Amino acid sequence: MIQTLKRQFCVLRYDGRWLFGLTAGIGIIGVIIYQIILGVEQEDGAYVPLGTILAAGTLLIMILALIMSEFAMYFNIEVSMGCTRGQFFLSFFLTSLVMSLFGYGLVLLVSLGEDALNAAVHPELTIEVAVMPYLLRWGFPVVLLAVICSMFFATLVLRYGKRAYWILWAVWMILCLGFPRVVEAIGEAPDSLFGKIGSAAIRLFSGVSSEMWILVSVLAGVIGLTGTYLFLRRQQVTS
Repeated sequence: MIQTLKRQFCVLRYDGRWLFGLTAGIGIIGVIIYQIILGVEQEDGAYVPLGTILAAGTLLIMILALIMSEFAMYFNIEVSMGCTRGQFFLSFFLTSLVMSLFGYGLVLLVSLGEDALNAAVHPELTIEVAVMPYLLRWGFPVVLLAVICSMFFATLVLRYGKRAYWILWAVWMILCLGFPRVVEAIGEAPDSLFGKIGSAAIRLFSGVSSEMWILVSVLAGVIGLTGTYLFLRRQQVTS
C-alpha cells in the first residue's frame, strides 16, 4: 500500500502544482486589487479580506475541477495496470486530501499576510469580516468534505457517463446563476421570489446549531465515501 501511495503522489504531483499556484496566485491578486481600491477611494471604516476570500473560493473550485477531470482517467489507467480498486480508492483519497490541505495552508498564509499588510498600511481601518477564526474552525472539515464530495461526483460520472455529467453541470449552473441573484434580492427586493427564497434560507440555516452542522457534515462524508467505494467495487475499466 505504501508503494501505491508513493505512485499516486507522483501521478498527482503535477495537478497539485495547478492547485497550489492558482490558490496562492489568485489570493495575492485579490490582495493587490483591494489595496489599489483602498488607495484610490480612500475608504474609511472597515475593509474586506478580498484576497483570502478569493483564495478560499479558488481552492474549493480547484479541488472539484481537478478531481472531476482526473479521477476517471487515473482509475482506468491504474486499475488496468494491476492496482486493485480498494488501493486506488484509498490512495487517491489520501493523496487528494493531503494536496488539498497544503492548499488550505496557503489560504491561511494569504489570510495572515493580508491582515498584516492592512494593519501596517491602513491601521485606521478595522476588519469587516474576520475570516481567520472561520478558517481555523471550519477549514479542515470543509476541505475534507470537498474532497469526498468531488470523488463521489466523479464516481457518478464514471459510472453513469454523460447523464450524470449533464445533471451535475445543470445543478452547478443553477447554483452559479441563482445564488448571486438570491443574495442581491435579499437586500434590494426582499418581497420578490428570490428575496423570499434567500430570507427563508437564512432563517433555516441560522436556526441550525454548530453541533447539528457537524453531524450533517459527518453523515455526508460517511455517505460520500461509502457510496464512492461501493460504486468503484463494481466499476469496470473503460477506454
